[in-house]
Amino acid sequence: WEWAKDTADKVVADAKKNANEIDDDGSSYFLKSGLDKGEGGYRCRWTVQGRSAKEATWEYRETHWEKTDASGYKELGAEKSGFNEEGDTWWETWKECYVTIADDGAGERDDGPKIERSADKWARDATGKEWHEKWWEMYDSSGRVERGVEKSGRQGIQAWWEKWGEQRDGLGGDSIKWTDKWAENGAGTRWGDKWEERFAADGGGKKVGETWRVGAGGERWSRTWGENIAPDGEVRKYGQSTSGERWDTTDASPTS
Repeated sequence: WEWAKDTADKVVADAKKNANEIDDDGSSYFLKSGLDKGEGGYRCRWTVQGRSAKEATWEYRETHWEKTDASGYKELGAEKSGFNEEGDTWWETWKECYVTIADDGAGERDDGPKIERSADKWARDATGKEWHEKWWEMYDSSGRVERGVEKSGRQGIQAWWEKWGEQRDGLGGDSIKWTDKWAENGAGTRWGDKWEERFAADGGGKKVGETWRVGAGGERWSRTWGENIAPDGEVRKYGQSTSGERWDTTDASPTS
């Protein structure tokens, strides 16, 4: 949290100034700041600044904020956007929160305070090539962790997507990891790959996955596979495909 606090200190310092200026070339610069207040001790200190061309051929804008309330909630965030003379445009935001979880008596899991971070970024160039990415992560005082990412892109008639995630239970339960990727060429052909793995505190677990392809004419091919891992190290591997492949083997544990 210290690095976030340093950012907040800068926001506070910037918020003491306001400006609206015109440069010699006609481009404009602005800086605005304020403090919003609300119920429950809510406070939001914010700063907005940016620059734009006289002919509106380019622009850059940046916003920072710091939020708090009486419950102990804290949030730092920023948003940036702009476009340039070449036709590129972009937008991005990030946020970090400190949340105090209270037991409401309804049987909900109470893991105490937690930290959440997230970001969302998007860009497109003059040719129409586009890219998008989102990620998030959460940590709580019990040791529980959750992370995730989503990415996608497009160029002409081609496109792709990718997702992955991870969860770890700080109470000694399962850990889960997974990913899912797929793409298309714009002419009707699609393909992808995905897998998931789960493990318990005793070392036992399983893995499953699939690779697939769908042709422009609707024909489909896929291969699925799995692994079961026993706590003593014994591993069973199995799988099959639509083209007739099939396997099922077991590797004995090192101690057997």
